[in-house]
Amino acid sequence: MRKRHALPALFLVSLIAAATLLSADNGSRGRQANRSAVPPADSIVTPVAGPSWLNHLNLKFSDSSLGRGAGLYGPTPAESGTPTVPTSFVPGQSRVLTGGDLYRLNCQACHRAEGTGSPPEIKSVLSLVQGSSLELVRRQLRGEKKPAQPATIRQQVTQAHNELYRRIREGGQRMPPFAHLQEADIDVLYAYLTELAHNPDSPRQSQRTVSWNRLGEHVVKGTCHICHDAVGARPTEEALLQGAIPSLTVLVAENPQVTFISKVRRGAPVVMGRPSFHYRGRMPVFYYLQDAEIAVDATAPGTKVRWKSLSGVGLVLLLGYGTLNVVSALAVPIALEARAVSGLGDGAVLLGTQPEEYMLGTTYAQLHQKNPKLDKLLVDTMLGMCAQMMAMAAAFLGVAWFAARRGARWAP
Repeated sequence: MRKRHALPALFLVSLIAAATLLSADNGSRGRQANRSAVPPADSIVTPVAGPSWLNHLNLKFSDSSLGRGAGLYGPTPAESGTPTVPTSFVPGQSRVLTGGDLYRLNCQACHRAEGTGSPPEIKSVLSLVQGSSLELVRRQLRGEKKPAQPATIRQQVTQAHNELYRRIREGGQRMPPFAHLQEADIDVLYAYLTELAHNPDSPRQSQRTVSWNRLGEHVVKGTCHICHDAVGARPTEEALLQGAIPSLTVLVAENPQVTFISKVRRGAPVVMGRPSFHYRGRMPVFYYLQDAEIAVDATAPGTKVRWKSLSGVGLVLLLGYGTLNVVSALAVPIALEARAVSGLGDGAVLLGTQPEEYMLGTTYAQLHQKNPKLDKLLVDTMLGMCAQMMAMAAAFLGVAWFAARRGARWAP
C-alpha cells in the first residue's frame, strides 16, 4: 500500500509559520537595535500604571500647585487656531539627555525652571542641594562664626547628599517617588541641580543615552502622570466642567499626533458642560518640552493590556482562535499519516471515519483501491487547508502576541 508523506509537508508548513513570527520579531528588534544603541540597563522600561499623583493624594487640580510649574496656559477659544506642524524628528532613535533634560522631564512640572517650587506646598530644591556642598557649608559656618571639625562638616554634607537622593527615589509628603530613575540618572540630575543652586564645587556635568521608549517613560512618569491617571474611561463634558481630568489613554486615543503635540506645547480649548461650550483648557502649556519628547508619549507603549476589559476578552479569543488553528493544522496531517501507516488508506479524518465514509458513499480503503486519484485529491486538499490554517494561526497569534507583549495602546 502506498504511504502518504503528510509529516514532511506538515514540517514545511510549520517551519514557514515559525519563520514568519520569528522574522517579524527579529526584524523589529534589529531595526530597534540599529537605530538606538543604548546601555542594556536602560532598555528596561515599565509601563505607567495606576491613578495620578493628585488622585493618590486625594487632591483636586484646582486646589494644588502640583503639575503647574510651567506657569502658562493655552489660548482662549477666540484665540485658538489650527495646530502647527511639529518639527521634524526620527521616531525610535536613541536620545542623549543632559542633567538639564532630566530636570525638565521629571522635576520642572512642579519645581519650576528655577528650582524654587511653590512654597509652602512645593518646597525649593535649592536649599537641600546647597546643603550638600562642602564649600557652601564651610562658608556658612565661617560666616556664623561656628567652629566645626572637618569630619563633622563632611558628615553633615554627606547626610544632606544622601537625603536628597533618598527624596528623589522615595518621594516626600507631597512629592511622588521617582522609582523609574536609575542611580546613574540621579547622578546626572544631581550634577545639574548643583549648577542650578550655584554650588561652587559642582561635579562635572554628564549625559545619559536613553532609548526612545525610555525617553517616553521620563515624560509620562515625570510630567504627565502627576495629573493624569494611566487608564480610564473618557469623562463626560459635564464631568470635565466639574474638574475631571482625562486619562492618558483617552488623550492619546482621541488626539492625532499633530494635535496632541500642539495641545501639550501650546494648549487648546476644551469642550465642556451641558450644553457644551468651548472653554480655555486648564492644562498648563509645557512649552519646555520638545516635539519629539511629546511624540514619544503618544507612540511609546505606556499601559499594560487590560485583560479584564471587553477588548481584553477579545484579545483572549483571538489567541484561542489562533491556537485552535495550530492544533487543527497539526492534528489532521498526523491523522492522515497514521491511517496510511496502518493500511487504512489516505482518507482525511476530520469528523470520524463513519460520518465521512457515509458522506463519500464508500470506505476509505475501497476509495484508495478503486479511485486513487480522488483519494489523492482529498489528501492534497486537506494538506492545503492545513497550510492555510497554519498561515491564519501565524497571523492571529502574531497580532495578539505583538499587542500583548508590547502593551500597544490599541490593544486594550
